[in-house]
Amino acid sequence: MVSIHDTYEYHNYINSAPPVNTFKINPNTILDYIHKNHYDQYKFMEGRRHVLNNLNNLHVKYTVFLPMSDDHFDFDRYTYRGVVNMSTNFIVSSVNGHELKKTNNHVNSSKILVKDIKLKNGSINIIKNIF
Repeated sequence: MVSIHDTYEYHNYINSAPPVNTFKINPNTILDYIHKNHYDQYKFMEGRRHVLNNLNNLHVKYTVFLPMSDDHFDFDRYTYRGVVNMSTNFIVSSVNGHELKKTNNHVNSSKILVKDIKLKNGSINIIKNIF
């Protein structure tokens, strides 16, 4: 004896493509500021999901030294986990272990153009060029 059953209702059939996983930029974060005010630098981050996630994270604070040069750069080299006091001289290690040395109005060999742009997840310091 042969039995025929309609199994359509028992299986999870896909009739359309799965929804696109959209990335939402949190307002007033480092990522939001760079996206709105320095789109050329933002383009360097596209495709680097961990950088986007870090600079969009509301639970971890970062200090970013954002170079204004058009050269491609590694955000991990210019990002420090935590917030530094820009009114003092200091030496810290960036996310990828590169030494960041602030002396007077310079970080490493680059002039600081704008200090301490305060955001929900840290601060940005605009620097003249890459180091």
